[in-house]
Order: sequence, then structure tokens, then C-alpha cells
Amino acid sequence: MSEELKYIEQYKEYDSKIFTCFDFMDYDIGTNIETDIIVGSNFGDISGISCNKYFVIIQNAHNGTVNCIKVSDQIKEKKYSVLTSGEDGLVKIWDQTYNLLSQIDVYSFRLASLEDFKRVYMFLFRLIKEYNH
Repeated sequence: MSEELKYIEQYKEYDSKIFTCFDFMDYDIGTNIETDIIVGSNFGDISGISCNKYFVIIQNAHNGTVNCIKVSDQIKEKKYSVLTSGEDGLVKIWDQTYNLLSQIDVYSFRLASLEDFKRVYMFLFRLIKEYNH
């Protein structure tokens, strides 16, 4: 088998994977600040791109598409959280080693007004802040 065919066979499973959202994660190594890309996919995976390498961090982090991903900005404390939401109706908060800290079923919330949305947003904001301290 040619090298080209081996390459195609190796990455065949990814030909229908679509990155649906991404965020940048900055971290310091010594005196340098490095940046990786964290992505969500239509398969529900959370993946990373670093040094031109693609790797899956969590398979099936969500049941269905990952719609949104946000990395908190805590570079100086070397502690951050990753917030994801998916078509499964869950908002999940992960620590820096991608252990699930908490999840919220947004389908259980009744958001009848902008004020309701603001209360849920502030709840999530406080939750993330609490995990980062």
C-alpha cells in the first residue's frame, strides 16, 4: 500500500467530522506564551490542535453536536475552565485536565424573559469563577 493510501485510510473516519466551534487556550511555558486551539465537533467530541497536530481530548463529550466552547481566561493562575454546550441541552464545565466539574440541563430552565436569561448567565458566570479559585 502506498504512503498516500495509508494516510487516507488512517484519517478516513474524520472525513465527515465538522468543527462546529472553537476557542483559543493560552498558557505559559517558562517565559513563552503558547496557544492551542480547542474545538467542538458535530460528533460531540472536544478536540485540540497544537503544534500542527490534531487530537481528540474527550470523545462524545456531548450527545450530538458541540455548539459552543469557551476557555476561561486564567493564564496567570495556571488554572482555567472549559465551558461547552451541545445539542443535548447540556452546558458542561470542565477543569484544566478535562474532568467534568458540573453540568446544567438548560431544557429544564424556563426562560420567559431577558431577565430570566440574565439570571442563568450570571449563575453560569459565578459557577465558572468559583471553579477557577
